[in-house]
Amino acid sequence: NVLLRWLCEVSPGWRARVAADNAFLFKLMIEEIVGTSLSTFGNVVARLDRIWSEIDFVVADAMVAVFVNFMLMWLLSPMSVPSKAPGLLQKLPANVFERGKFSLAQRLGCGVYKGSLFAMAGFFAAFMAASLNQGLSKIKRSMDPDMPEPKMSPLLPTCLSWALFMFVSSNPRYQLVAGIERVMFANLPSAVAKTGSTGTRVLNNIAGGVTWAWLAKRTGIQDELRWHACETWPSDEVLWKRECKSDGSPRGLKRRDATGASQGRICEEEQFF
Repeated sequence: NVLLRWLCEVSPGWRARVAADNAFLFKLMIEEIVGTSLSTFGNVVARLDRIWSEIDFVVADAMVAVFVNFMLMWLLSPMSVPSKAPGLLQKLPANVFERGKFSLAQRLGCGVYKGSLFAMAGFFAAFMAASLNQGLSKIKRSMDPDMPEPKMSPLLPTCLSWALFMFVSSNPRYQLVAGIERVMFANLPSAVAKTGSTGTRVLNNIAGGVTWAWLAKRTGIQDELRWHACETWPSDEVLWKRECKSDGSPRGLKRRDATGASQGRICEEEQFF
């Protein structure tokens, strides 16, 4: 593989990871394909009615997803040479389930340390995504001043929510994936292990999407993104009621006066993700 040889020549990190795990490139490729495809598919479905007007946002989010998936793989992959981390961190395994004579304290320490790195990567990725989307929005509005400003998620809460998600959800899930793959590639034929690895990563990414949706709802990020009033009135004159269909999916908004009497539906819900 010409690309792999070149990467190993120019990057000691690549060389050390490939030497320690000859399936590293395969795992990275699968994670990028599965993770980026699923997140992009969800993004497209969320923007389906306005996909062509916001295709640049979808591409920007996909670029961020590529970065996040790379970091998730890079940080948990074992190396053939000692880590360059400072002090006692050098003695920690690359992931909680790495083969070797590591103590329980070292494995637990690895979970906390890698979780902290994941959290920082998540915070940075969320900030990068928001910056890209805001920059694209400004460019588009400068070209078309009449274009309505798209709904953006609040920056700091979103970044903190992503940091929390990466620590409490992504970290243990990807640690477990690394452990499962170590057993599969050590005990199964290569083709079977690769098939199992692909299936494991698909399920892991689906679980991550479900977990993020739950966390975003609990932290209020989802409400910030999904609910938008077509019109505004003074808060002391209007009460809003969110309507849902029988299956729980959002249907629209109803305007109510201060007494709670219905004023009829004034708009269908506009969704923002």
